[in-house]
Amino acid sequence: MSAAEGIRRIVAERDIRFLLHFTFLRNVPAMVAHGIWPVADLENAPFDALVPPGAQLSNKPTAVSLSIEAVSASLFEKKGGGVPDAARVALFLDPAILWCEPCRFCATNAATRQMRDHTGYVGGPWGLRRFFDDPPEGLAPWLPSDPDAEVQVQGRIAPDYILGAWTSEREEAPALQALLDRLPGIERDVVLAPFMREGGRIVPPLRRG
Repeated sequence: MSAAEGIRRIVAERDIRFLLHFTFLRNVPAMVAHGIWPVADLENAPFDALVPPGAQLSNKPTAVSLSIEAVSASLFEKKGGGVPDAARVALFLDPAILWCEPCRFCATNAATRQMRDHTGYVGGPWGLRRFFDDPPEGLAPWLPSDPDAEVQVQGRIAPDYILGAWTSEREEAPALQALLDRLPGIERDVVLAPFMREGGRIVPPLRRG
């Protein structure tokens, strides 16, 4: 079995429906047109992008950070803060990214010393399975054991992977839907709901089944 097949099997067994990427609303037009770019690539991009203050350091991220089915509440608050009047959006992304694109599977926050100093392999099915080691009692099988777990995509993410968007701003929803409607293929919808914290996670209010 190939690594891609192994990852696909884990995704199917755990019923993982989507990945999430939090960004600022004003970045969505460029993401629909050009895809999601690592911060390190944005300096020479043919569009403007708003990034959190912490990402403007000299050590700019060379990967795009995603999460599985829910977002770390602490990272959401940290990365979204410090930018006045900047509405935030979560993009739903196709989980095929996990086996079609080069990914590092960080079973905890990628910025921790544990992950920064890790020199071994954190890709493939082995890396993804580590997301689900020692889960707390009652945790849904599609959620990583650590709320801060991150998928780091090593490169740009094509706009075709976008499945939909989630916003808490009612007045922004129509414009956001119009942007999604520019993408070819499947119908993409906007979820309008507050970003509610559930323990250490922010979980989209979507029904299963």
